[in-house]
Amino acid sequence: MPRSLLWLLLCALPAAAAPQPTTTVLTQVSGTPVYGSTLSFRAAVDAQLGSVTFVVDGQVLAPVTLDGRGYAFLDYTFAPGPHTVAANYSGSTGVYLASTATALTLDIAKSTPAVTLSNTAAQIGQPVALTAAVVPPGAGLAGGKVAFASAGVTIAECAAVQVQYRTAVCNTRFAALGSLLITAQYLGDDNTNTATGTGQVTVGKAVAGVYLASAPDPACRNHPKRACCGPARIQKTREPRENFDA
Repeated sequence: MPRSLLWLLLCALPAAAAPQPTTTVLTQVSGTPVYGSTLSFRAAVDAQLGSVTFVVDGQVLAPVTLDGRGYAFLDYTFAPGPHTVAANYSGSTGVYLASTATALTLDIAKSTPAVTLSNTAAQIGQPVALTAAVVPPGAGLAGGKVAFASAGVTIAECAAVQVQYRTAVCNTRFAALGSLLITAQYLGDDNTNTATGTGQVTVGKAVAGVYLASAPDPACRNHPKRACCGPARIQKTREPRENFDA
C-alpha cells in the first residue's frame, strides 16, 4: 500500500476521546455533632464509574464504590473535639479524571447522659443497693463515677462509685425510718458532661425473720486440737425485734 494512502486512512480514524473532568462534593447528610451520635456523609461525583476514598483525621479508609447515582456514603462516630473528613474520587482510566472534595471540619461536643434511680424502698438497718443508670444518647458510653447523697448529705461509702456497663451501684444501709431524697450525681468524663438524677426512697421497718449463722461445736471448745475438731454447726438466730414489723 502506498505510504500516502496509509496516511490518509490513519487521518480518517476518529481521535480517542479524552477522559472527562469530574467534580466531587462532600456533605454531611444526617446526625448531630455530639458524642455517641453516628454522622452520615455523602460524596457526590458527576461520574458513574470508580470509587471514593474517605479520609478521617488523616486516616485513609477503605474505598467505597460509586452507586448508579454517583454517590458514596460514610457512617462514622466521633469522639468529642475537632475532626476533619475528606473525600477523594479515584477516577476511571480513560473515562473520568480524579477529583478531590473540599474537606469538612467538625466540632463534636460532649454528650449529657440521662441519670435514673431505680430503687424506691429499703428496710431500716438492712443492706440496700441503690442503682443509678447512666445512659448517654446513641451509642455513647459513660466511664466516670457517681456520687450518691441522701437528703443532701453524701453517702460516705458511695462518694465515687465507678460506672460499669452504664450502671453505678451504691451498697449502703439507712438508720432511720422515713422518705429520703436520694441524689445520684454523675461526675462526667472525657466524653460526657456531668448530670444528676434524683429519686425518693422509702425506708420502712425490717421484716422479722430467722437467719442462719455458723458456730463451732461446743465439744471442741476445750479440745487440744480445735482446728481438727468436727465441722461447725449451723444454728438458727433471730434478729432483735426493734424496728421490725410484728
